[in-house]
Amino acid sequence: MPPDPKVTRYLLIAKSISFVKEIKINLSLRDNKFKLLIFYSSQEVLWWFNIISPAVFLFGLIVSIMLNMFVMLSLKIWRENKTIHSDISFKPKLANLIISGISFISLALLFAYAVGENFTTR
Repeated sequence: MPPDPKVTRYLLIAKSISFVKEIKINLSLRDNKFKLLIFYSSQEVLWWFNIISPAVFLFGLIVSIMLNMFVMLSLKIWRENKTIHSDISFKPKLANLIISGISFISLALLFAYAVGENFTTR
């Protein structure tokens, strides 16, 4: 039996929130040093950080959108007299629409930031 999409969605959101809280705590000023400077101290650690952090944010948002769409969309396929019929239905729910919208807007902002940061004339 697959896990309930609602539970999975809330677990992903809770994990994202705890990750953001951890980043905020680590970025706080303590002993006149930033705790996250370890990521910039070594080229090997920086390389891993630059690979893992975008994957966590991008794939997390994409999975959130996909799970919410999976809950709202219904696809039925059946066969009658050598003919294949299909039925697609969309049952919107407010919570799913809000989470999908926030995830999509966040993904669009990340994409716009990446394009603006990397492809602007200098």
